Amino acid sequence: MKIGIIGAGAMGSAMVKAFEEHELLVCDRTLKKIEALGIKNGFTDPGEMISQVDVVVFAVRPQGFKTLAESIKIDMASKMIVSVMAGISIKELQAATGSKRVIRCMPNLAIKVGKGVTAWTASDAAGDNFRNFIQDTLGRVGVTIEILEEQIDTIIAISGSGLAYFFALTETLTEAAEKMGIPTKQAHLLAEKTLVGSGQLMASESRSAGEWKREIMVPGGTTEAGIRELKKRGFDKIVIGAAEAVQRRAKELSE
Repeated sequence: MKIGIIGAGAMGSAMVKAFEEHELLVCDRTLKKIEALGIKNGFTDPGEMISQVDVVVFAVRPQGFKTLAESIKIDMASKMIVSVMAGISIKELQAATGSKRVIRCMPNLAIKVGKGVTAWTASDAAGDNFRNFIQDTLGRVGVTIEILEEQIDTIIAISGSGLAYFFALTETLTEAAEKMGIPTKQAHLLAEKTLVGSGQLMASESRSAGEWKREIMVPGGTTEAGIRELKKRGFDKIVIGAAEAVQRRAKELSE
């Protein structure tokens, strides 16, 4: 199957990893971005690329989708459409492309290393073959869940943006180490390797995050003091608030 990806930014380049077993074409306004991905079939004209593929993947900023769609003069009614854009509904994608076979998916950037989380939803007309294709393809670069379209904004807030929360925590732990006298290079190493190790530890056994936390948090010990301080300062509310802010912004993009 021939796959055409429009957009060679962060998510577009991540989708290259997901579809690498297929014949892949990529379109972007900047050819250097495509060349950096090692893609031989690069285009700057979306229509020229679309005419040669079976599946069109839109991996552009949602704010620019309307203008992009209006600039494409080729008939897309026979194409299968995949979108990784927030805020653009299935109905809007169908109207803009003329295709009834549409799948919206929300992968996170970890698909680049085969550890992604991808939620997806399909139009009624997508068909079992298209659904199975997406399920199998994205399943090779992580875990997938099929959801209702109205749940997508929540998915963005949790697994989509969740990676950034993780990185923000890493930055903050680094700053804490530096503040307490650890040299910068060592502070980075301590924070980054601790959090990477935490993820690997959680993935190693079928325990919940809470169970792992309680194993480390000995009653009356040092970790318990730290967790109590997090709760005292509203850590739970801060994280939930961040997720709610992402959800609100995703809804705004769809209005």
